[in-house]
Amino acid sequence: TNGLQVFDVSNPASPLQFGSANAASSAKKRIKVQGKYAYTASAGVAGTGTFEIFDISNPKTPVSVGSQTYTT
Repeated sequence: TNGLQVFDVSNPASPLQFGSANAASSAKKRIKVQGKYAYTASAGVAGTGTFEIFDISNPKTPVSVGSQTYTT
């Protein structure tokens, strides 16, 4: 599935998918979570990438709140 996947890892031996959201890019991402936001950066093709911010205050329904394409 393309996009952000949210998992419940309260039991590390059995993680469960909790929610998901479509993303501007399907490329592999680096993710940083701080507070109620998940910040993602992806490396695209031809020297471009996408930075995207998701509101994860409700982990069952994360929402993209902004994105920006950049050159690498």
